[in-house]
Amino acid sequence: RSQEECVCYNTVLSTDILLAFSETLNGNSLKRNLVRFIDSENAIISHRYSVLVKQYLHSSDAFDFFNTLKDISTSENLFSQIQPGFIEGNIENRGGTGTKVIGFFDVASISERRLFFDYTDFFPGEPLPPYFGTVNCERLLAPILGNPERDGPIPLFVNCGEDLITQVKQEKIEFFEANTPGECEGPYYVTQRACGDCTVLGSNIVPEFWIEE
Repeated sequence: RSQEECVCYNTVLSTDILLAFSETLNGNSLKRNLVRFIDSENAIISHRYSVLVKQYLHSSDAFDFFNTLKDISTSENLFSQIQPGFIEGNIENRGGTGTKVIGFFDVASISERRLFFDYTDFFPGEPLPPYFGTVNCERLLAPILGNPERDGPIPLFVNCGEDLITQVKQEKIEFFEANTPGECEGPYYVTQRACGDCTVLGSNIVPEFWIEE
């Protein structure tokens, strides 16, 4: 292979707004706060997972702004009492055009920590979760080449489906192993591309922050 296709990494930025009001905390200490819930059947934690947790200490006015923004952005009920509208912050347009701007300027202290864990840390001895939902890597296909000398027998009036070359050009599949052609089969077994090439799901470049142990 000309590139690594077995081990990949996928970094996704969070869009969630997580808030906690310090007056309700015991000694201004936030403990056992849920940062993200990941189901045990989610393939993203099949092996090793990392999350960068950042904590910002904002003013009460900034808290109110982000809390309002969160309420509006997470409201899915059309008839909810919270109706989308203009959110007033402390930033204004000085250009004289009357254009409304949304934002809040605040100076905040920040602390951060990157956490790593393996699937076996929480589920020792358990089978790994399904591979990204609908992707069935155990199902192998042997598309015809369209070459009668190398393909298996094709019954009359039977459509054997999309040929191998077409699927290769469309980057749908990856080679698995050789095949002895049967009826409506070609000389190669293939699998879905995500099963043989992890770059479909992420990058094969190791992130700078990554630690194996």
